Amino acid sequence: MKTVAITIERFIKRIGGAASYLILAILAFITFEVISRYVFNSPTNWVWPISKQFFGVYVVLAGGYAL
Repeated sequence: MKTVAITIERFIKRIGGAASYLILAILAFITFEVISRYVFNSPTNWVWPISKQFFGVYVVLAGGYAL
C-alpha cells in the first residue's frame, strides 16, 4: 500500500510541476493582448477566453498538488 501512495505522490508532483508552466503561457497570452491592443491598436477577441480556460486548468491541477 505504501508503494501505491508513493507512486501517486510522485505523479501528483510531476503534474504540479508541469502545471506551473501554465502561468507562463497565460503571461505570454496576456502580454500579446496588451501589445496588440495598445501598440498596434488591434485588439484580439480570443486571448481572454483562452486565458480563462488555462487558469481554470491551472487551479484544478494546482489544487490537487496543494492537497
